[in-house]
Amino acid sequence: MLFNTHFSAPSGIVATERSSCLKRAAFSSTNFENILTWETEADIPPDTVFDVQYKQYGEKSWLTKHECQSITQLFCNLSRETENFTEHFYGRVRARGCSSSWLRSERFEPRKETVVGAPQVEYIPYVRSIKFLIRPPLTPLRGEDEQQLTVEDIYSKFGAVDYHLTIFNQRTHQ
Repeated sequence: MLFNTHFSAPSGIVATERSSCLKRAAFSSTNFENILTWETEADIPPDTVFDVQYKQYGEKSWLTKHECQSITQLFCNLSRETENFTEHFYGRVRARGCSSSWLRSERFEPRKETVVGAPQVEYIPYVRSIKFLIRPPLTPLRGEDEQQLTVEDIYSKFGAVDYHLTIFNQRTHQ
């Protein structure tokens, strides 16, 4: 059953084209690995497949993600397509095998919405000291020299990047 309604919800959200077998498409992003995910109703047919498209905010036409056509999983990696981390993007998905229209995500801005993961921390103990080596998380993005970029490489373009390290001595409880 397809609902083609246009009404204002109490929160000011406008609901349009509610699909009967898809619900909530959203981006999930950690260290600029940008994944479009979606949920389905519990009773979808077992042969249901999904198609994914994306577009940059302001563009008229949707682009097809060829690796995410007729897929069975409930996610699609759009990291390469959304690698311009200062832009805004939309993703959308539709189901084939059950009643579905395109279900669009909210607008997504990678730079502001990615979750920065923990850095890699190594330590080298000495007699009266410890040396810590802290490496920021890698991203799937590449620089002009094709080297893999870290989260620090990206955010340092917008200002300083600081790490705050707290060390707790279990023996002295300090």
